[in-house]
Amino acid sequence: MTTINLIYCAVFLLMSAALFLFGGLDEGFAAERRRGKKAGAMKLRKQTVFTRLARLEQKRRGLVADTGMPKTVYRLLTGLGAPGGAAIGKAVVLV
Repeated sequence: MTTINLIYCAVFLLMSAALFLFGGLDEGFAAERRRGKKAGAMKLRKQTVFTRLARLEQKRRGLVADTGMPKTVYRLLTGLGAPGGAAIGKAVVLV
């Protein structure tokens, strides 16, 4: 790895840590750990693939409804975002 790539990795890791800490994500993880590992394992065992997908779809619909964005705009942005993200990912891997 070259020096510039190491610098890019360091900046990415520091930015990720800052977002994690300032975004309050660590509080959610701490609350999950306080619940206990056994309760979390039982919850995961009870969930089927269908219930996980149904909850994910429900969250997605709630987020789209909260933004007040028309469905056509949402579909257009999703349609452009997926190939755009794949292209950016491919470009990053090639660099």
